[in-house]
Amino acid sequence: MRKYLTILCLSCFLCILLSSSGCFFIRGTERYTVFSDPDRNVSLVGGTESVSLGIVIDDKEFLVFDKGGNERFRKIFQKRIIQLDMLYYLSLLVFEDGSIEIYSCDDKQNELISEYSFETGIVKAELMRKSSAIVLLDNGELWKSAGDDYSEFNLIESGVVDCSYSISSGTILCINEGGDLKCSSNRYKLSPELQSLSGVKEIKDAYYYSDPDKKIRYMAICESESYFISVDSDADKVYLSDVTPVLDPETLDVSKTISEGVSYRENGKYYYEGPSKNERDYYGGRYKNRFQLSVPEGYSIHTILGGVIFYNDHEVKVLLIN
Repeated sequence: MRKYLTILCLSCFLCILLSSSGCFFIRGTERYTVFSDPDRNVSLVGGTESVSLGIVIDDKEFLVFDKGGNERFRKIFQKRIIQLDMLYYLSLLVFEDGSIEIYSCDDKQNELISEYSFETGIVKAELMRKSSAIVLLDNGELWKSAGDDYSEFNLIESGVVDCSYSISSGTILCINEGGDLKCSSNRYKLSPELQSLSGVKEIKDAYYYSDPDKKIRYMAICESESYFISVDSDADKVYLSDVTPVLDPETLDVSKTISEGVSYRENGKYYYEGPSKNERDYYGGRYKNRFQLSVPEGYSIHTILGGVIFYNDHEVKVLLIN
C-alpha cells in the first residue's frame, strides 16, 4: 500500500512539474527534427498536416518532408521565393517577379501542376478548397483562379489592401483602401454592424476552438482594438461576434485544414487548440482541447492539424499531440 501511494505521489508530482514547464497536460506528444543545418537559412515554412511539411531554404530551394523528416521533394530555383502556402499535398510558391507556381507533392507524384505570372508584385496568395486560389496584388487587385487546374485567373475585386480566406465557410473578407470591410461572395452578406465598422488595418483567419458554437471565423484588427467576426452558413450572413478577443492578435495562426487547429499567445502564454493528430479524421470542429505550449527560445510557430511546427533560422521541429 505504501509503495502504491509513493508511486501515486511521484506521478502527481511529475504532472505538476510538466504543467509548470509548459508541456502538454496528460496527452502524450511526438517530436521530430525535420531539418537542421547551421550553414543554411530557413526562409519560410509551411504545412497543414503532419504528412506534408514545406521548407524554403536560402530563399531559393524548396523542400517537402513528411513528419519524420523523410524528404519527398526538392527543387532549386533561380529566382527568390517570397511566400509559401500549403493545402494538404499542394504547395503554392510566390516569387519576387510576380509569378506563382503550384506543385503537387504526395506519395505518388511530385510535379508542377500550374504556373502563372502577374504584371505586378504579389502581396498575398492563398490556396483554397475546391481547387481554387486567390492572389492579392500590390496595386489592390484581387484575383481568383477559374476551373480546377489553376491555369486561369480572373479579377474579382479592386482597391483591396488586405484579404483573408476561411476554409470552413469558404468566404473571402476584404479590406478596402478606406479601412472598410467587404465580403467577396455572392452568397454571404455583411451585417449592418460590420458595414459600419471602419479603420480596419488587417483581417485574419481566426477559427477559435474555445467557442465552437460562436462560429468565429475572422479577426479584424484595427488601430487600437480587435474584433471577432462570425459566419452563419444557415442565415448566409457575416456578423460581429459578441466574443471579445483576449489573445495577442499578431500571434494567432490557424491551420488550413478541416477541422482546424489554432495557436496563439494569451497573457504571455502560448496555446494550441484543436484536434490531436489521432482525431484529425473526425469532422465537425467540436474539439475543446487546449494545450499550453512550451516554445523554445528564439523559435516561431506555424500551426498544423494536430500540432505545431517550431522553427528558427536554421532548424525546423514538429510537435504532434497524441
